Amino acid sequence: MALTVDNDEDLELVQGTLSAWIKPTWAAGANGYNPAILAMRDESGTRFSWHISDDYQAMSIFNGADTQSVPVSLVTGEWHHLAVVQEGDKWTGYVDGISVGTVAEAFGEATGLPLTIGSSTGSTEFFSGAIDELTIFERALSAAEVHALAQEVTGGVHSLDVGLKVFASEAEPDWQSATLGKPGTNLSSWSYSLPGTLENFYEIVIRGRDTLGNTGKTDTVWRGVIDMVAPRVSFTSLYTGEGLTAETHYYYTFTDMALDEDSLVYPCSDEDMVWTYNEDTGSLAQVSAACTLHGHKPVDVTVTACDMVGFCTTTTASMGGAGTLYLPLITK
Repeated sequence: MALTVDNDEDLELVQGTLSAWIKPTWAAGANGYNPAILAMRDESGTRFSWHISDDYQAMSIFNGADTQSVPVSLVTGEWHHLAVVQEGDKWTGYVDGISVGTVAEAFGEATGLPLTIGSSTGSTEFFSGAIDELTIFERALSAAEVHALAQEVTGGVHSLDVGLKVFASEAEPDWQSATLGKPGTNLSSWSYSLPGTLENFYEIVIRGRDTLGNTGKTDTVWRGVIDMVAPRVSFTSLYTGEGLTAETHYYYTFTDMALDEDSLVYPCSDEDMVWTYNEDTGSLAQVSAACTLHGHKPVDVTVTACDMVGFCTTTTASMGGAGTLYLPLITK
């Protein structure tokens, strides 16, 4: 059985790499032809046709005019990784990650051809067995990269960084190392401790590195509000006057990215409050007030503000304590 797909000009390689795991099952010499792994070829022409010899002793490329081969030694019924690295005018063959020879041969120049897996044209030179993880690269891989492809257990992700930046900012993300649950595997959980000073609308990107140092970066994987900071509360109070002219003055400001209005505790009336909202999110960002009460209040005064995340700040000012100022009544 073979699989044929329509032409894709991106696969009409001049340089590139062909890679596949194969498990041939025919008896050596039993076919009477050299089975094809992959081909861009039909009756009208050939760009490349990748074969294993019927006796398992050679790997070859036919380019429509010529066939060149390198020696191999494969075993029926066993998995092997094969690769061809084409550099434009020569190609190198690999078996199980090891180079087995380089020959001078370019791919053909024919265009518009279909791509067939497991046969040269879809009707001849069929491959008996299994082909897995067949990959076409648009560049000539290094020997180290081919060796990595040939490992039955890949190196996987070796390290991971988390990039955090304010949403829509042009600045480079602040990259910090994350902790991998299972480093060196193909699939791993990761964790990252957020700094305790974040309070804004952020986006997160991640980048990983394998054991060879290759780095891959994602686009944004998450965006939203991060609020790790409790509301800031500024509170002062003072006395003025004596007797009938005695007054207590309160001045306070609550500031946060998203204040919880229902949580606010304050001594002034609502009429004394100034409410400021975030233009981007519509959330309550600041509340401030200044009010005056008759008499010198003898009890401590507590103000509280919480944000929508649940962080709260409570401040108590005692009359005569920190944040309190006595102004004597001056008479003539």
